[in-house]
Amino acid sequence: MRALILTCNTGEGHNSAARAIKEAFDEANIYCEIADSLAFLSPKASNFISKWHVRLYKKAPTLFGLGYKAAELTDGRHKRSRLYEAITKGARKLIKKVNDGNFDTVICTHPFSAMTLTRAVKKYRLSLDKTYFISTDYTCSPGVCYSDLDYYIIPHESLEDDFIAHGIAKSKLFAGGIPVSKKVHTSLSKEESKRELSIPENKRVILLMCGSMGCGPMKVIARKMTKILKDDEYFVVICGSNRKLYQSLRYLDDPGSVRILGFTRNVPLYMNSADLLLSKPGGLSTTEAAENNLPMILIDAVAGCETHNMNFWVSNRMADTRDDSTELCTLVRELLDNETVLHEMKDSLSQNFNCSSAEKIFNFIMENSSTVSLAK
Repeated sequence: MRALILTCNTGEGHNSAARAIKEAFDEANIYCEIADSLAFLSPKASNFISKWHVRLYKKAPTLFGLGYKAAELTDGRHKRSRLYEAITKGARKLIKKVNDGNFDTVICTHPFSAMTLTRAVKKYRLSLDKTYFISTDYTCSPGVCYSDLDYYIIPHESLEDDFIAHGIAKSKLFAGGIPVSKKVHTSLSKEESKRELSIPENKRVILLMCGSMGCGPMKVIARKMTKILKDDEYFVVICGSNRKLYQSLRYLDDPGSVRILGFTRNVPLYMNSADLLLSKPGGLSTTEAAENNLPMILIDAVAGCETHNMNFWVSNRMADTRDDSTELCTLVRELLDNETVLHEMKDSLSQNFNCSSAEKIFNFIMENSSTVSLAK
């Protein structure tokens, strides 16, 4: 087997899922490569689409949400949408990539890449052993209905009806979860993680983070949270790549109770040390928290697929949410003062996310493969 993973630089979640799957292939010594499907249009097109996606997502979340809603409303109404025709123009270059690399298995982590692969297979007769789509959100995203691959790996079995309603045959569905890197797990205990991070072991940890871009009302929430902390609590804010946010919150830093961070590679340790996470409901970040059995309070920062993600977690009682920053902070206080509810969330997370999703997906791909060869 030689596997090609097609991602899309319109959000770090798709790339993170691709890397998690590649880790599993690498561990098995099976050749695997990751490519940006938008680059088959042109590097310039990829940069343009990715840049504007991030800009809208971060700077104009309301407009981003309206665009997503419009895409949902028109999804599947036409056999081939204008978006399909535009996005899949790179199909011929994809075929060259597949043939030059002798790939027999292609895995997609974004609807755009699934659409491009579909055109390569259906219109240009690209021959492959198996093709896969991995959903990185807890919904059937717009555009998935325009693809036609062998298998669709979905985050949870309760989402089957959503995908079937969008034209995906039940026989093609596999509830494998959203793949996350093994790096999000640590063998350390909660106390050991705190020691590694120089956090007092006798304090409960509240973690605030909203993706790699540090979006949403983090500034307001951080300021309000510092005013309601108890003596036995420690508050950590991870701003990610948002330097402006980091600079605006640095004054809150207090060695005994508050830590303000920019980019850090220690997110797994902070998750393992935390008792409660405040986060936007990104598909990857919530799954990482779930696999760490970390109770969540979700922030409705950006509409679109993340609204569906939030509904999934809240409706299954694995997380909670409120409408504004004041109510969110009040909810933090309520949950930390009610250990029973926190334990119920943990139990639900443990029952639903009790194994590595990346390993589960890799095993499924291997079981369905007709060709397996070791990397040279």
